[in-house]
Amino acid sequence: MSSKTNLTKGVPWRVASYSRLSRDDGEREAESNSISNQKQIIANYVLGHPDMQLVREYADDGFTGSNFDRPDFLALLDAVECGEINCVIVKDFSRFGRNYLEVGRYIESIFPSLGVRFIAVNDDYDSNREHDFTDALIVPFKNLVNDNYCASTSAKVKAHLDVKRKRGEYVSNFAPYGYLKDPKDKRHLVVDEEGAQVVRMIFEWRIDGLNANGIAAKLNDLGFLTPHDLKQSRDCKQHSHFKKGLRCKWHAREVIRILSNETYTGATVQGKTYKPSFRSKAVVQREREEWTVVRDMHEPIIDQRTFRMVSNLMSRDTRTAPGKDKLGLLSGFVFCEECGDTLCRHTNTSKGKKYAYYCCSSYRKDCKSCTSHSIRDEELLAIVTDSILAAIRHMLETKEAWSKTSQATAATEKDRLLASRQRAAEAEMMRCRKMGRRLYDDFSKDLITKDELIEYKAAYEERASECESQIKALEAERIALAESNDASRWASTLECWRDATGVDRRMLAELVDRITVDSDRNVRIKFLFSDLMLAEAGAA
Repeated sequence: MSSKTNLTKGVPWRVASYSRLSRDDGEREAESNSISNQKQIIANYVLGHPDMQLVREYADDGFTGSNFDRPDFLALLDAVECGEINCVIVKDFSRFGRNYLEVGRYIESIFPSLGVRFIAVNDDYDSNREHDFTDALIVPFKNLVNDNYCASTSAKVKAHLDVKRKRGEYVSNFAPYGYLKDPKDKRHLVVDEEGAQVVRMIFEWRIDGLNANGIAAKLNDLGFLTPHDLKQSRDCKQHSHFKKGLRCKWHAREVIRILSNETYTGATVQGKTYKPSFRSKAVVQREREEWTVVRDMHEPIIDQRTFRMVSNLMSRDTRTAPGKDKLGLLSGFVFCEECGDTLCRHTNTSKGKKYAYYCCSSYRKDCKSCTSHSIRDEELLAIVTDSILAAIRHMLETKEAWSKTSQATAATEKDRLLASRQRAAEAEMMRCRKMGRRLYDDFSKDLITKDELIEYKAAYEERASECESQIKALEAERIALAESNDASRWASTLECWRDATGVDRRMLAELVDRITVDSDRNVRIKFLFSDLMLAEAGAA
C-alpha cells in the first residue's frame, strides 16, 4: 500500500531534520555521524528539492537509539501532531533509531496515519515513492541490523564493565557518601573527610543503641548535610524529585543504606543490580552471593571489626519502646530456650515500684504455644555480665591451647572449594597465555592470517585478564574467610576486653551470638567464638 501524501499544489513540504548521536558510537563512527555532519547532509538534500522547505532542526546528542525517550524526538512528534511538520528527514535509519520494532511502527504505521513523509537520505528511502518487493525486504532488514548492533554494543559494554568490577575498579557514576572519585583516576575512591566524619558517627551511634530513626533525627538536629545536599553543594549533576533550594532531611532508609554498605571497609561492592534487556528500563536486584566484591581497593572509613559489630546488630529483630529512639542493652539478643522466639522486655508496677522483666513472646501471643516463664531484667543482666566476663578471662588464660587447635582445623570445606576454583583459574590463565605465544609460530608458518593473529591474540589476552581478576577476587575471599575464623583475630578482640568490668552493646555485638532462657530461668550464652571453646559458656 502506497504512503503517498497529497498536497495542495504550490505548498512545499514542511521539513524537519532529525539527527542523533549516541555515547556508544565509536570514535570513527562518531566523526562521520556527528550532529553537524548529519544536519549538513539533510540540508543539502533539501536544497536539491525545490518543493521542500526546512522549517526546523531537531537533534539528540548523547542519546541511545534503543528507545525513543529522547527530548528532541518527542518535541518533533509534538510538531508533527500539531501539523507544523509534514516531512521528516534523517541521514539514515540508524540515526532515527535502532529498535527494529519501534522504527518499523513509526515508518509503517504512525507517520503514514498522520500524513507525514519520511526520508532516510543515505539509505535511499522515501515513503512518498512507490516501493518494489526489494525495498519491502531491505528496509526491515536494515532496521534489524541496526537493532542487532544495539544489542551487540550493550553486551560488549556489560562485559567490559564486568571485567572492570572484577578488577576492583569503581565504575558507578557517583561515589558513595563519604568518598570522592580520585581526580587522578576516576575508577578509584578517596576519602571525603566532610562526609566520612558523619559516616563514623552513624556507626558509633548504632553500636551505642540508637536506631535508624534516632540517628536520622540526631543528624537533622546537628545540621549535617544529607548525601543529596552534599552532592548538590558541589554542583554534582544528580537527578532529584525535590524542588531546588529546599534542603533535604535525613531519613532512616539513608542511615540503613550507609550502615549496610561494605564499601566503607575499603572494598568495592558492585553489580548489585542488572537490566534484563537493553530495551528494558526495569532494574532487577541480584542475590548477595552474585555481587562483585573486591577488598582493599581504597582507604577504609570503617574498620572490619566495627562493620561486623553493626552487621550483627542489624541482623536482629529489634524494636524500641514507644516514644524512645534508643534500644535496650539486651534488645535483640535474648531468646526462649523452649520455642526459639524472642524474649521481650516489659515493665510493670507493683506496690508503687516499677520493675522490668523479660518473657516469652510466643506465650504472650498464645499461651498454648509455650510455657509461662520470665526473668527479671536486673537478674538476667547480672548473669550475662558475670558469664561474659568469666568467658573472656577463661579464653585469654587458655589462648595458647585454643589458638593451636583452631589453626589445625582452619581448612574448612569452603576454603577448599575456593582454593580449587583459584587453581582452575590459574591453570586457565596459563593456558591462554601459552596459546597466545603459540599464535606467532602459527603466523610464521602461514597457518593463520595477520587479521586472525590480531583477533585471536586479543581474545586470549582478554580471557587471561578475566582469569587474573578472578584469581585476585578468590584470593581476597579466602583471606576474608580466614580472618573470620582466624584465632589470632579473636585473640586480639578478646584482649581489648581484658579489663572490662561491665557489659555494653558494643561488647554484645562483637562477642555474643544469642542468649537463651529456659522455663527454669537457666541462662545460656552462645558466643561468636564458640567454635574455639570446648563447650558453650552457661550459667544457671
